[in-house]
Amino acid sequence: MLCGKCRDRLVPGGWRLVPGGLPVGSGLVHSGPARVLVHRLKYQGIRQAAGLLAERMADVLDGTEGTLVPVRRVVLRTWKYGMDPGKELTQALAALTGLARADVLRRPLWAPRHAGVGRESRTAIRFGARPVPSGPVILVDDVLTTGATLWAARQAVGESAIYGVTATSAGRVVM
Repeated sequence: MLCGKCRDRLVPGGWRLVPGGLPVGSGLVHSGPARVLVHRLKYQGIRQAAGLLAERMADVLDGTEGTLVPVRRVVLRTWKYGMDPGKELTQALAALTGLARADVLRRPLWAPRHAGVGRESRTAIRFGARPVPSGPVILVDDVLTTGATLWAARQAVGESAIYGVTATSAGRVVM
């Protein structure tokens, strides 16, 4: 799906602490071919993109143990686009790493879009949670910008969420 030239243009994303202190590792910087892959997954439903992105996400986890929990897309956008990027990335990541996965976050029916919206205009998403598996939880999301969505997910699952992992991050980060 990616030519050699495009693979060469992929930039590792690194780690950052999001509000509340949750460490989040991103497989790639959200630019160039990585941005195109995320958009193909999110808006065109091209599931093969999840596998390519999950390869870099697995590198970030590098042997970390825990249960993968997808940060799911709101219900109406899942219906509109026919798929959920958080779920697809979690499935691909579980297949690569052998880690268990659990769908414990209850997603809202609707929330305002964050894509293309400035930080000051974003509103917090509110997740509910089903019973969380024992042991550490790794939250899986598609794109990291401000960290607000991952923080909301962590609040829903509690202190068992030890890490977040995303396919891409807006800007290269290191912790």
